[in-house]
Amino acid sequence: MYFIYSFLLIILLPIVIPFLLFFSKRGNIRGTLRDRFGLIDFSNLTGESKRIWVHAASVGEARTALELIRALKKEVNFPVQFVLSVISKTGYQVAAGDANIAKVFYLPIDLPFIVNKVIRRLSPDLLIILETELWPNLIRSVHHSQKKIIIANARISEESFNSYRRFMFFMKQVFPFCDRICVQNEVYRQRYLAIGAKEEQITVCGDIKDEQALSLRRNFRADDVSQIIQLNRRVVISAVSTHPGEEEVFCRIYHALRKKFDKLLLIIAPRHVDRADEILEIFRKQKISYLQRSKQKFIHCTDQDVILWDSFGELGFVYFVSEIVFVGGSLVPIGGHSLMEPAAFGKPVLWGPFAFNFIQAGQKLKERGGGIQIEKIENLETEIQTLLEDSQKRESVGQNALECALQSKGAVERHLKIIKPFLAV
Repeated sequence: MYFIYSFLLIILLPIVIPFLLFFSKRGNIRGTLRDRFGLIDFSNLTGESKRIWVHAASVGEARTALELIRALKKEVNFPVQFVLSVISKTGYQVAAGDANIAKVFYLPIDLPFIVNKVIRRLSPDLLIILETELWPNLIRSVHHSQKKIIIANARISEESFNSYRRFMFFMKQVFPFCDRICVQNEVYRQRYLAIGAKEEQITVCGDIKDEQALSLRRNFRADDVSQIIQLNRRVVISAVSTHPGEEEVFCRIYHALRKKFDKLLLIIAPRHVDRADEILEIFRKQKISYLQRSKQKFIHCTDQDVILWDSFGELGFVYFVSEIVFVGGSLVPIGGHSLMEPAAFGKPVLWGPFAFNFIQAGQKLKERGGGIQIEKIENLETEIQTLLEDSQKRESVGQNALECALQSKGAVERHLKIIKPFLAV
């Protein structure tokens, strides 16, 4: 099966390479040809340190990886160097320059002659794969080099689960090479078992992203926010991590609600900031006045309708000043994004019907009264209006969201308990 898988990859290379270099509907997957073919310079790494290779696909996984790496560095009492591989350009940007990472590079194409070359040159002591990045040749090659493999913060969406289940006969050959699988919750544990993992490999450790939200909150203080943003008593609703098709919806809702709430201000923070021009064109067509964060060192909002928040690492500012937060990637079938981030700031959290990657977090928020799932787009305006009209309800829902987020503590510590024995080998 490995031969067939590799053969198919080779056949697909004429399609895969142009896609990786030039084309992506999200506009964020442009790697370097050298990295993709394993021509990576590791000369800055020192020989006396242990080397931990962490792989994280894109922005969310890269941030999770950095959180885990920071925790690991505090725990070890011997020299260790972390290298991080990514797939997307935005994932690279998140990790590049982080003091805890010795090297950031794009994941090589999953062919034996490429990944074997990288493994020989890097000589990692441990491979930690984040979430759902199950690359068969990479996993097998690291195992055959007699090194350990951990899948951390593991999850399998329903869509991925259905795909993996079709190839379960192949996955049963991959999972024996994995030493431990740290899943986010019981649902994902059952899915891993169903596609071929063994009971003794799997531990439920919680979702690092949920705990990470609490760390994000600690990084933003009222004094810092007030120096950057002056809103002049505007009432802010925000749509964060949005995707194509969602910005138009919020512009229409803003037009309708502004007639009833004259101090209303909308902040749109797209998931992929390189879509800024595309979103600005939507604003112009809908005759919406705007400020653009990437063009403003300080935000001084007077009578503008919208702030386009097109910068990296600053969503905490948006959460801090918002009265209501809608999490994108959920009105369109993307799978949603972190619901616990705005919850950690004590904000009412709204999301759409397609947050299938965050089902557990959504259930927690709904059960505690800290969030509202919008099943139909036509209900979104009504739910926002209700919260805007009732400040007591808005405050109560936000407090419930915060309490829910506070319950997420412990995921990093549970991961550390699994990983630390492998570092001692």
